Amino acid sequence: MFIQNCIQNISKNQEDLEMSDLISIIIPVYNAGKTIDGCVESVLKSTYSDFEILIIDDGSNVETAEECDKVALKDHRIKVIHQENGGVSKARNCGIENAKGKFITFVDADDTVDSDLLASMMNAMRQEQADVVITGHRECYDDGSFKECFCSEKESIKCGTEILSEFFTTNNISWTVWAKLYTRSIIGDVRFQVGKRIAEDMYFNYEILKKAKTVVECGSPKYNYIKQDESAMASSDCSRFFDSFYLTKAVFDDIETNENHRTDKVFFYVRSGLFFFRMMYAKDRNKEAAEDIRNARRAFLDSIHDNTTTLPRRMRLELFLLKYCEPLYRQQAKIYWGGIQEENVKYESTIDSYAQLRKLLNREKKNYPNNWFDNISCNQRVYNWRFIKLLRKCEYYRSKTRKSNNPLWMVLYWIARTHKNHMGVFIGVEIPENVFGEGLIIHHNGSIVVNGSSKVGKNCQLHGDNCIGNVGKSDSLTDCPQIGNNVEIGVGAKVLGGIIIADNIKIGANAVVTKSFDEKGITLVGIPAHKLER
Repeated sequence: MFIQNCIQNISKNQEDLEMSDLISIIIPVYNAGKTIDGCVESVLKSTYSDFEILIIDDGSNVETAEECDKVALKDHRIKVIHQENGGVSKARNCGIENAKGKFITFVDADDTVDSDLLASMMNAMRQEQADVVITGHRECYDDGSFKECFCSEKESIKCGTEILSEFFTTNNISWTVWAKLYTRSIIGDVRFQVGKRIAEDMYFNYEILKKAKTVVECGSPKYNYIKQDESAMASSDCSRFFDSFYLTKAVFDDIETNENHRTDKVFFYVRSGLFFFRMMYAKDRNKEAAEDIRNARRAFLDSIHDNTTTLPRRMRLELFLLKYCEPLYRQQAKIYWGGIQEENVKYESTIDSYAQLRKLLNREKKNYPNNWFDNISCNQRVYNWRFIKLLRKCEYYRSKTRKSNNPLWMVLYWIARTHKNHMGVFIGVEIPENVFGEGLIIHHNGSIVVNGSSKVGKNCQLHGDNCIGNVGKSDSLTDCPQIGNNVEIGVGAKVLGGIIIADNIKIGANAVVTKSFDEKGITLVGIPAHKLER
C-alpha cells in the first residue's frame, strides 16, 4: 500500500510538473475551413512554446473537418476533437474538459494572435500570481485598417469584484473570452451555458470574476479580432438576442448583499435591457417575435420594481415610456436605429442646436406675413407659416432622437409632429420631415401632398394643389423626384417618379412632369411636361 501511494504521488508530481507552465489554447471551429489554417499558423509563431492547441470541430462540413485534420499534422502540439454540432458553448466546454494545461485561453477560428501574446500574458500571470489576465484587442477590417479596443495605458492589478463593478458601470471591459488567460483552478467547474448563442461568454466571465482574487489588465493589444459582416448583431435570426437578454437577467438575479455592487448591477441590467428593447422594436423582421418581446418586457419591468431610484434621469424616463407608452417607445427605437418603415427618409436635418433652429426660422419667417392685421384677419399664409415652423421643429427633434437615445427628444418630436399633422389636416398640406431644403414657400394651401422619399433643394415655391411622389406602382414606391434649388411649382402641377429636376426650373400650372430635365433655368408646361420654347 505504501509503495502504491508513493507511485501515485510520483505520478501526480510528474503531471503537475508537465502542466506547470502549459497553456491550453482552445479553438472552437464551425465551417471555418478557410480561416483555421491562418489562425493556427499565428499561434505556432508564438515566442512562448509551452502550449497545446485543441481544435474542437463542432459538426462542421466535410471540407472544414478535413482542413482541421490537415492543420493538425503541422505540429505535435495540435489535437483535433470532432463532435456533433452543439454550438460554440458546447465546443468550448469540450475543450476545457480535454485541456491538460494549468492555464487556459480561447481563440476564435477566424482570428489571429501576435507572436508575443502568450508570453506577455504568462509574464503577467507569473509576476502577480494572478487568476485572470485581460488584454485589449485590435478590431481589424477588410481594407487593412484596425481599431484598438479595451486597451489600458499601463498594467493594473485589481480583484474580480472591482473588474465586475467597472464593467457594470462603464464600457471599459470586454466580456469576450478570447484575449484572456485563465488558471485552470479559477475555472473549476464553471462552464459555458450550452444552447446560448449570444452573451454566453459574458455569463462565463461573470462566474469567473466573482471568485477571482487577482486580475491583471495588460497594456497593448496583441489579439486580432477579424471583423465579419455576418455578425450576430446583423443576423436576420432575432431569436438569439433573447439569449443575451435572459443571461443578463440571470446576472441581475444573482444580486449579492453588497449594496454598492447591487446598485452597479441594477445600472448594468437596465442599460442592457433598454438596449435590447430598442434593438428589437426597431426591426420589422421581429414581428414574428412579438409575443416573446411582450414576455421579455413583462419580465424586465417586473424584475426591477423599485430599484430605479439611483438611475440617471434619462434612463428613468426611458423606462417610463417603455412601461406606460410602448407605442411611443417603439417609434423612438425605430428612429434611433434608423429603421423607420412607414417613411423611407434618406435625408436628415443638419441642425445640431436650438440656436441654429432659431436662425433658420428667422430667415424663413421673412417669406410670410408678419404683422398684426394678417394675424387677426386669418391670412392663409399665416397658417402656412405655422405649418413650416412645426415642420422645422420636427426635423430638429427627429435629428436629436437619432443622435441620442434620450427619450426626451422623442417626446418633443411626438408633440411637434402631432401639432404639425393637425395643422396639415387643417390647411390641406402633407409634407414629411427632411424633404425640403431651407426657404420653402407655400403660397396657397390645399391639396399639397409630398412623398417622404423625395428630395427638394432650397427656396422651393409651391402654389397649391401639388403632388410630388411616386407613380403609384408597388415596385417603385420609393422612386421619387430629386428636385434642385430655386424650383417653382405652379398651381396644379405634379412631379412624379424617380426623376431629376435641375436648378432654377419653373413648372407651369397643371403640368405633369414624369421625366428628368437636367437643363437649368427652363420652363416646363403641358401633359406630359416638355420644355417651353420661347
